Amino acid sequence: MVSNFGSCNSVQLRSKDLIRVIGIGNETRSDDGVGLWIAHRLRAANVPGARIELKTGDAAALVASWTATDAVILIDAVCAGRCTFPGKIYRFNDSDQRVPDCFLSPSTHRLGLARALELARVLELLPRRFILYGIEGLCFDFGCELSPMVKEAAARVTGMVIADIFKLSGNAFT
Repeated sequence: MVSNFGSCNSVQLRSKDLIRVIGIGNETRSDDGVGLWIAHRLRAANVPGARIELKTGDAAALVASWTATDAVILIDAVCAGRCTFPGKIYRFNDSDQRVPDCFLSPSTHRLGLARALELARVLELLPRRFILYGIEGLCFDFGCELSPMVKEAAARVTGMVIADIFKLSGNAFT
């Protein structure tokens, strides 16, 4: 947990210089809302150098939202296979690393995040730097609560995203 962001609060960054953090999900589908849950906590932390957004996962809207930035961090629930490892954290880094095919399965987000990434890669619209966090969900039924294992993983990912924001922006913890 970061309790003091020090002098970083006074840094004025241009919009393109801000790290775009996009929490993706559906808050009424239990663990599918984990990306939004994390985005809400990041907004509350008021992390300097980051623009926090909440998205439903529409592929075209996602691609459009990151075309005007150099760095993006995406956070979403995943179901790699049969969702046998609830709370498992996946992290993919940079434009060269393809998202595994197991994440290309149907999603509650229309075309889904993995397809949006592949579309952006083909159209050469990926930001120079991106990080994707996927948290394996357990329950995607209607409901507003995250399952305990997913909530625990979400707390860890929140800290990891804050560290990534500082690393990508060139700031250090003070």
